[in-house]
Amino acid sequence: MDRPTGITSAEKILIMVELMNRTKFGQRPIHDGEHKWTETGRLNDRQLLARYWGSTKCWYKCQPHHTIERYFGTEYAFYFAWLGFYIKMLIPAAALGLICFTFGLSTCNYKYFNYRSHEICNSDQIMCPKCHQEGCTFEPLRASCGLSKMCYIFENPTTIALAIATAFWCKLHW
Repeated sequence: MDRPTGITSAEKILIMVELMNRTKFGQRPIHDGEHKWTETGRLNDRQLLARYWGSTKCWYKCQPHHTIERYFGTEYAFYFAWLGFYIKMLIPAAALGLICFTFGLSTCNYKYFNYRSHEICNSDQIMCPKCHQEGCTFEPLRASCGLSKMCYIFENPTTIALAIATAFWCKLHW
């Protein structure tokens, strides 16, 4: 039998086993200290982050970037700083969307703004059946009155302004 000239499969497996035995698993070392707030002793970064950053009571406060960097590392601190900036930049777009929705909700029953729904709700026209089987009946057009008003709430004249503002926002921030 000829002696192999390259690395055999068994040798590859042994090399991998040696590499895995020498590798420390987990990105961060085991967390030191308790995560719950203590009144005695020195506070650790984990306790500070749990109290001032990981709590739902602190949603409006600035993020403790230096503590995040000390505990998680620079990459995670940069990610959370970027995420905080991104969320702050979404607030004006969300406010404009809420204004558009509120406008649609408040003008839904006014004929001047929502004349299409007004025509549908007051119509005497009859619609053809939706299916071709026996038992499908004709419906009056005014049966779609509620759906027409709901459609207007989300698709009113101010949604054009929202679409334009969103396009400018995307171009500006990306």
